[in-house]
Amino acid sequence: MINNERHLFYLTVTIAAIISGLIWLFLGEIIVDLFVSRGYAQIVYAFTSGIMLMVVGLGFSSLIRLLLNYTGWIANDETIQLAIHQNIITEEGDGIFFKDKRGYYRMMNDTARLLLDLESKNVIGKKDYQLFDAILAHKIESEDKKILQFNETFTWETRKNTGNGQEVWLCRKMPCHNSKDQLLGIIGYCRNITILKTFQNLNTDLEQRFQNLFDKLPYPVLVMDALNLKP
Repeated sequence: MINNERHLFYLTVTIAAIISGLIWLFLGEIIVDLFVSRGYAQIVYAFTSGIMLMVVGLGFSSLIRLLLNYTGWIANDETIQLAIHQNIITEEGDGIFFKDKRGYYRMMNDTARLLLDLESKNVIGKKDYQLFDAILAHKIESEDKKILQFNETFTWETRKNTGNGQEVWLCRKMPCHNSKDQLLGIIGYCRNITILKTFQNLNTDLEQRFQNLFDKLPYPVLVMDALNLKP
């Protein structure tokens, strides 16, 4: 509960910072003209704009971190089991597959078939060497052995061209246990992170712009992390 309240506080502060920056963008000159004499208006506006740009930059940076927190899905969630019904998996919107300890695919929804380029193949009851080329199948089976023997998790990104443009998907596969902690096999997820990637790219671009701005400022600036209150 404490973490949730803290994240809610951070989210509120982040949104307030971004809104303040947008208000200043459109009304900053008017506000300055109301309270500052004409001779100093441009100086005050330029100085305050630099500060507001820093505030907005911190706001976007904090927002990205919060999005990463809430959109990151838990790889070690032991409640995900083979007993999940097929219609529930399909409604999730994620690509999901399950293979048993011998390497046979026992479950795979349509999204996973599309992302793994298996939409035209019957995958149930098949092994990787029956579905992929020899090099890729060997790589997958080597990873699966590490997952089953050493409880490892493998994560990768894949891109897919769709009617909405190129989408980015985060995929992860890990051991699957039942309620008695018995190993059932391997379960894999693929989640659409296109929006998250767009935010990350935007954040990188903003950070570069702010850095260029800070380098040109005639006065020292200390940038603080809005979440951890550290430089």
